[in-house]
Amino acid sequence: MHDRQYLSSLVLFVVALAAVLGGLAAVPLWFGWPGAAGLAATAGGFLVWFYWGPRSDLRPAARRAPGGRPDHE
Repeated sequence: MHDRQYLSSLVLFVVALAAVLGGLAAVPLWFGWPGAAGLAATAGGFLVWFYWGPRSDLRPAARRAPGGRPDHE
């Protein structure tokens, strides 16, 4: 029973991995190398904005008190 589940999970993983890698390899064929570079730059720009940009939902980091401990402790 468990061997069958393991094998089916492994086969599903390999098929999904092949589809993802095939899709990544096909991007330069569809858009050309300049288009693939533009797509990568757009995705990279979004990630930089998302992770390093200002977050209005978070408070600024706590400043250190004179004793060297953060204010919230």
